[in-house]
Amino acid sequence: MAALTPNSARLLQTIGLTTTAFLAGTSASFSLYAVPRILESPTPLLLKQFKHMYTAGHDSLPAGTVIAATSLLYLAYDSRAAGTTAWRGYVTAAVLAVGIVPYTLAVMMGTNNVLLGKAEEEEEKVEAQAASVKQLVDQWAMMNLGRSVLLTSAAVTATWTALGQGL
Repeated sequence: MAALTPNSARLLQTIGLTTTAFLAGTSASFSLYAVPRILESPTPLLLKQFKHMYTAGHDSLPAGTVIAATSLLYLAYDSRAAGTTAWRGYVTAAVLAVGIVPYTLAVMMGTNNVLLGKAEEEEEKVEAQAASVKQLVDQWAMMNLGRSVLLTSAAVTATWTALGQGL
């Protein structure tokens, strides 16, 4: 495989950096902006809003993570082939970005499943559980910040690596 041209490398750096930064901001916005607003809603509506927010994130964040990680891993491959140590930074950034998947499965999936299950229950039943539902959604928001930290770390690591090579 031929080495990347400077413009190709810059394009991949831009894709990897901006995608991880965008994903970090999107993930953080769920916890910092969306959840506090939906916690103001009556419990049945809160659960519907949570389900819509969850679905939106589920539909976009994994695909964005694949795009970012693929760009970063290609840069790592090219850097290693060129004999530079920048490949380590790009691999680290890709692993941090993809780290949201095992983090979600290990840390968040139980809470996700409970909340999504409650979103399908009858309104009267969930209204009687208002305090516990709101606590679970708040807990979800705190756990979700962990994903934001992973993605922010990926963006910072990729940026630091790219700057070390001279954009």
